[in-house]
Amino acid sequence: MRIMQKMAMTVTAVVIGFSVLQANASILLNPSGSSPANSGTGTIETWLDGLISTYNGANNPDLPYPVGNEAFRVNQGDATAPTGYPTFGANALRITLPVGSYNYVVLHWGGSGGHVCQAYYVGADTGSDTFNAPAKKGLSWYDTFTPVSPVPEPTTMIVGGLLLLPVGGSVLRNLRRNRKQPA
Repeated sequence: MRIMQKMAMTVTAVVIGFSVLQANASILLNPSGSSPANSGTGTIETWLDGLISTYNGANNPDLPYPVGNEAFRVNQGDATAPTGYPTFGANALRITLPVGSYNYVVLHWGGSGGHVCQAYYVGADTGSDTFNAPAKKGLSWYDTFTPVSPVPEPTTMIVGGLLLLPVGGSVLRNLRRNRKQPA
């Protein structure tokens, strides 16, 4: 009985921990202010993957990983953005973005004279989040990412199928027994 109570308490703690993560506002993934060397999409994805990996190594539950699908990027001065997303001009020190259609947002503050990137996990949020410049440098661009959906390996699918064979055999046996018995 004690083992069952401990298991129930552990499951409850995990569920509560997960719901706290789900209910929290966005999570800053680079509080130290580390930034990538340049702002190319591949560089940003690699940098973001590293931040998520570091975060997952120190926290539980894990955030979705790996990144790899850039949803969209909006640059300073762009005349258009995806429906519902704001455009912005020079010296924008704050931006409010709708969240819920992507898991991560990277904001690039500053220009060629020096920059700071911020990476946030927003996957559990709904509504909108407001992001503020960490220094007096205007927003250059923001980029959104969704995690890659893992595709099961063929070996995993084969093992899963083999595990289901006994279930299928049991169902067939029961069907044959039911046909042989007179009503």
